[in-house]
Amino acid sequence: MPPTHRPPCVYRLYSADRLLYVGISSDWWKRLTRHSRKAWWPDVTHGTIQPYPAPGHAALAEYQAMQEENPVHNILPMGPPFGYGSILPVPSAPQSPIPDGDLAALQRG
Repeated sequence: MPPTHRPPCVYRLYSADRLLYVGISSDWWKRLTRHSRKAWWPDVTHGTIQPYPAPGHAALAEYQAMQEENPVHNILPMGPPFGYGSILPVPSAPQSPIPDGDLAALQRG
């Protein structure tokens, strides 16, 4: 089921052996619904969500993840989110698994 509390999150979608996509959303359920229409979606086996206290933190964390983790289906940005590159530290945030039932529901359509 979709979450009721929606902090800005960085989400990661994985196949069995690699990172497919890193994204950001305050409504990750809706965003995953859109991703479920992509050609690469059937390769998704699991995912994580990582909440942040503010959108700027999440945007910078997403940028850093794309630079450092090399997801297969992301288009890498030219630089950090405007205004965040040098002034905003990214707090450490734990990653939680996206429940298997949620991914399965999206895969069924």
